[in-house]
Amino acid sequence: LALAACGDSAPAGTITDGDTSDSEAGTTAGASSSSTSSSSTSSSSTSSDGSSSTTGEETTVTTGAPACDPFLEFADVCEEDCECLSGHCYSVPLVGGSCGECKVDADCPDGGCTIPNPWGGEGSMCNGGEAGKGCQTDEVCSDPSAPFCATLIEAPGLFSLMTCSECRTDADCGGATPNCAPEIDLDTFTGIMRCMPDGALMQDQPCVKPDALDPVCETGICSLANVQNVLEVGICGQCLSDADCQPGETCEDAWIDLGGSGIEDLFGSVCM
Repeated sequence: LALAACGDSAPAGTITDGDTSDSEAGTTAGASSSSTSSSSTSSSSTSSDGSSSTTGEETTVTTGAPACDPFLEFADVCEEDCECLSGHCYSVPLVGGSCGECKVDADCPDGGCTIPNPWGGEGSMCNGGEAGKGCQTDEVCSDPSAPFCATLIEAPGLFSLMTCSECRTDADCGGATPNCAPEIDLDTFTGIMRCMPDGALMQDQPCVKPDALDPVCETGICSLANVQNVLEVGICGQCLSDADCQPGETCEDAWIDLGGSGIEDLFGSVCM
């Protein structure tokens, strides 16, 4: 998951031809068209033998589309920033856009930007940098217990679910809780990375080491769910291959139920 710039109406066009000049009013187009002004000039010269010649030159200048009037409320579907009363249209490629309070952390004076559920028809919101709230950099995270802006889910080129968290990697944890793992609420599309003990996550819960052994999963395995080569999510499962199953069983891959409103449920790999 480039917007057209919002410009001003073109000035009146002026046409000059010989000794006569006429002024015509410019035309203002609708929001989806552009306005154009053109002018032409001519000049005469006389050579040493008394003959004369005339040369002409025409120049056309095209301006951008005229400004659109903001009329869309928070969470309304949008395509351009200037359509939203807030001035921010948060857009996810292949999914669409919605009017919100922010697009980046810099739009929020007191914290970070919490992205909307890409499929939920919601708007982005500014926050105070609290634990579990959206962010792009560590600097906006204000809670000392959650100083890391960590990635929970990432769809390259589309969106990244990042929140102020306890940890970013296992290196930020230790002692009895050596694993940095996600807690994700699929209904609100929010979550946090926390330090957890071995075996803390049950079958079908999200993990961050897809297609690998992961001690934070009770099964010891973080299986990989791949959605159309766009979205990859680690989910605690029973197997990585048939070799992890009993004789005669096969390993069924992890998968994600997208349903009609986005990620609705996660299913780890199973031996069948």
